[in-house]
Amino acid sequence: MPVEILTKEEIEIKIEDMLRKIIEESPLSMRLSHLEKEINDIKTLLTKKELPSKTSPDHPLITDLREKVNLLEIRLEKKLIILKPKHWLNTEDFKEISEIVKKHGGAWSTEQRSFILKKVSA
Repeated sequence: MPVEILTKEEIEIKIEDMLRKIIEESPLSMRLSHLEKEINDIKTLLTKKELPSKTSPDHPLITDLREKVNLLEIRLEKKLIILKPKHWLNTEDFKEISEIVKKHGGAWSTEQRSFILKKVSA
């Protein structure tokens, strides 16, 4: 029986192809892509200073954050708004965001490395 000898690079390529195929066929992959799309839609809404219907379109937090919104990942949960920095914030940006968040009743959570605010019931 003939044996095919592969180089390290060829083996890596074959393994990557097999993994890519498994991931693409996985239901988890479809769910992840759906979640990524939802996150991108929310980011787009937030950068346009709009929020989904669950909160006011002229939400004062977003208005106050202005361009600082682009430095944060924003997650809307049932009772919380979580603002997680996309990357390390310089001292000035951190202080500005922290002051705005405190003004709206939120605080920095060292444990979660995020700013946490309770949603105001409409």
